[in-house]
Amino acid sequence: MTQQPVAVRGGPARVTPARTVRGPRFSRAGVRSKRGAADTMHWSLAFAAFLLYIFVTVSYKLPLGTGEVAMAVALLTLPLERTRFAVSPVVAWSAALLAWASFGLITSSYPAIVADNLRDFAKVCAIMLVTVNVITTRSRLRIFILFFLATFLLFPVRGAFHMQFTAGGVGMGRAGWVGSYGNSNDLATFCLLQLALVFAFIAAEPNRWLRYAVAGEILVLPLLIAFTGSRAGTIASAAFCLIAFGKRLWKPKTLLGLGAVAVLVSIVVPHALFNRISTIDDISDASSGASKESSSDLMAAQGSTAERLEIWKVAAAIVRDNPAMGVGLGAYSVAHGQYAMQPQFTARGNRDAHSTYLRLAAELGIPGLGCFLGLVAATLIEAERVRRQARRLLPKRAAELGYLEIGLIAYLVAGIWASLGMYVFTYLQLTILHVTARLLRSELQQAQSVTPGTPQRPTAVGRFAAGLKSMPVAHR
Repeated sequence: MTQQPVAVRGGPARVTPARTVRGPRFSRAGVRSKRGAADTMHWSLAFAAFLLYIFVTVSYKLPLGTGEVAMAVALLTLPLERTRFAVSPVVAWSAALLAWASFGLITSSYPAIVADNLRDFAKVCAIMLVTVNVITTRSRLRIFILFFLATFLLFPVRGAFHMQFTAGGVGMGRAGWVGSYGNSNDLATFCLLQLALVFAFIAAEPNRWLRYAVAGEILVLPLLIAFTGSRAGTIASAAFCLIAFGKRLWKPKTLLGLGAVAVLVSIVVPHALFNRISTIDDISDASSGASKESSSDLMAAQGSTAERLEIWKVAAAIVRDNPAMGVGLGAYSVAHGQYAMQPQFTARGNRDAHSTYLRLAAELGIPGLGCFLGLVAATLIEAERVRRQARRLLPKRAAELGYLEIGLIAYLVAGIWASLGMYVFTYLQLTILHVTARLLRSELQQAQSVTPGTPQRPTAVGRFAAGLKSMPVAHR
């Protein structure tokens, strides 16, 4: 710190410290304080079209063709973005998966089905490319998360609760809605991803009122998961809590929050759904009696453990017969119907595999499953590396990234019992995790350049020497 002499009436010049020019201030969240905003929100046509696509995909309130138009507009206007066009590793891995699946047009016995599903997956890859190139600032990420959470709450969540209380759900008293939300198991896993976004937003959001507004979903989303009666969703939710809270699970504040959710669920959720969830460990009993029951009796209870065991036997047979290329993207259901006609199988008809990993292995072969797992592993490893580097200097931002990681891990746990490999939510979560890690890496580098180390406090001798050095010669 430099010092300047100031003349004092009737005496010698007094030395006063000069104003120090400071670098930008960072809060504990890793963003600049109000006196220096980290970034300014810049709207663009590509970003607006991206949000429109999210609205169409999530809400089912506009024709699906509107989403395709929005995606096309976003792609065409990407060159107008202020940042340089980028093809990140998450997009490269997805493109590799698409390229491998394209071989199914040649090798599959169902080329028409494969062609339709390839077009759909190409759209997913395109929206991943758009996401990477439009969410380039912290402000845009914040707007996207708020918009995504609000859209999911106002349409799928509200619609599922309305259908549950007015029509008794979509089947067997389980919550559901329309489109992809009509499957209660899938709806539960989508709610789990939203829950991870909620915790991530609360961890790093500086605005208290926005945190309070978003925190309400901590009660709503677990309640809807319970109403779905999804055992996969229940197991994945338990995994999320165990990983996210860990040692903090037994702290009074955490126990109070979890207890409030548990009390609300126990009061509102029907007893029949609790009975369904309690059959998670009935594998041995169900499988032992499977051979004594007819096929119609076995398939009467949709989603039962015994049914899935029989379906997995068919899926394993398909993988065993097609280990290299699979039966083609999207062709599992038809292939299952043909395989199930063999006398050793009882799960007759065209059915889903009820497992992300078995279905991908059956449709794309072992290499295709490996490509998907490579995409997941590369994204998680990158995010975890950045989180560990940032947790000391930017703890709140690191916590935000950590919740997104845990949400993806819990989602993958649910994928053991649900086919999630071709949903846009799966790849959108992977892309958001990558984008958040990229932003945190940039913020970390900036914070380290501003505050490269903790300054040492000068000693009394050092302060005296500095003052003596800056004093004019006539007054020494």
